[in-house]
Amino acid sequence: MLRAVKDTTVKTLRWNKRQALSFFSGFALPFRGLAHLLRHPSLLLWAIPPALITTGLILGGFALTLGYTDDLLNLVWTQPSADAWYVTWLLLPLWYLLFTLVALVLSLLSVLLAYLISIPIAGPFNERLSEKVEHIETGFEAPFDWGVLLRNIAVSLLHVGLFTLIQLTIFALLSAIGLVPVVGQIVAIILSAITSPLLAGFAPFDFPMTIRLWGFGEKMEFMLRNFPMFYGFSLASFLLLYIPGVNIVLMPCCVVGATLAILRLEQQGGLPLPDRRKDLLRKRGLLHDAPKPEPEPEPEEAPHTEAAR
Repeated sequence: MLRAVKDTTVKTLRWNKRQALSFFSGFALPFRGLAHLLRHPSLLLWAIPPALITTGLILGGFALTLGYTDDLLNLVWTQPSADAWYVTWLLLPLWYLLFTLVALVLSLLSVLLAYLISIPIAGPFNERLSEKVEHIETGFEAPFDWGVLLRNIAVSLLHVGLFTLIQLTIFALLSAIGLVPVVGQIVAIILSAITSPLLAGFAPFDFPMTIRLWGFGEKMEFMLRNFPMFYGFSLASFLLLYIPGVNIVLMPCCVVGATLAILRLEQQGGLPLPDRRKDLLRKRGLLHDAPKPEPEPEPEEAPHTEAAR
């Protein structure tokens, strides 16, 4: 009995250790992606355009936030302007405090929105970035084809949209739970904090998964099979998203890190999902298998003639 309990405890501790190591390896993926970009400057050709696109979107979001925060706040509470002492010393400071909080929340939302909008705009660059990383690591590079590129962009948009819809559905359910006083509110806050980073991790992983022609169900299967690693990656991406300057280069670093993670799982045999790219490229006539060498003819035996005997 004691031996069985001991064996179960040891197995549980080993399993927990593996899950913890997987989580931290996922958390380190954006940093691994940055290190990989710095080691291979040729990748910057595909990493700089997404960074510039993200920069423009974030700056545009900040400009809109600063320009319209007071108008939005005035819809709820008009800025106090009377000369009474309680207006000058109480209501006006409260209004400016509320203005600051609203501007901060809108700024955070604008960063997240800029990140999401950059996915379709910078998608072609991120997809090629993922392929170039794979070329460096494995030597394989798929021939460029506009049809395949447009197909992958459309599929990526659809799948990221589906994942976003799932996350919004979760948030709606949590909002309903939050209507329950005390306990429901606590549960809703905790689960919202846990599930919020998932989209920030799914979007970069979607590029190396899409170029392998995985369906949405297969992408979800990959996420669930490797959830500790995936969640660590998602949490790091979500936290880095709100660090000024870092969020500009976040997406390229995350795409590189996600690609490296998938390649490592493939090399270790821990990725049972298929890579269907070569089949598609063969159908489109863009990839041809090397001809198999013809077997050497067997030497003919000398005829046994009477003279030879």
